[in-house]
Amino acid sequence: MDTMFLLGIYIGAGTLILIAVLTVIVWRMRRNLLRKLAERAPKFSRDLLDALQKDARFRRYVASRRKIDAIWRLDELTHMGLKEAKDAVDTYFEHAKVPQTRNPAPKKAPPHTVTDHGLRRLIEQGRIEDAVEAYRLFTGVDVYTARDVVERMRQQSKNQQ
Repeated sequence: MDTMFLLGIYIGAGTLILIAVLTVIVWRMRRNLLRKLAERAPKFSRDLLDALQKDARFRRYVASRRKIDAIWRLDELTHMGLKEAKDAVDTYFEHAKVPQTRNPAPKKAPPHTVTDHGLRRLIEQGRIEDAVEAYRLFTGVDVYTARDVVERMRQQSKNQQ
């Protein structure tokens, strides 16, 4: 019975030592990984920031929120690679407090009226794509909305005949 008791103690102590060793190994691996990630993180030197601020194309890309063009421009200037340039531009946009804006919603199509005889004539002649393009140019809506409106007009003209 004493040997079984001692064997249990040895197994328990061995398990605790194994857990402690594994904990230390995982902790060191995590610390090394964080250190490597910190080394890879984009670092903005004052010289790089000044160069970016002086570059007119980069400033224009940032002002118009064209991130992809800004990434390409930074890669052209520094040859740091696209991944690093993307991280750097993302960090730049955060630190420069460039406002996050969404693409403006497409304009809603105004309802067509009796004054659109030119469109009706194009529809009657079967020139649907020309009618869509004309409606899109005059109203400023996207192609899909213009197609929907022209299709509705075509259906209404069929129903009236």
